[in-house]
Amino acid sequence: MSNTTTKTLTVSTPSDREIALTRTFNAPRALVFDALTKPELVQRWML
Repeated sequence: MSNTTTKTLTVSTPSDREIALTRTFNAPRALVFDALTKPELVQRWML
């Protein structure tokens, strides 16, 4: 297993077929969930 960590992102490879991304946001959970699941919000921060 390999790990790479930055201030807000951890990337690990639990197996040769998996990549796990863990990211920390300084925001309320509900806001982060909406930003990742509502298309109109994904467009705002992803592009």
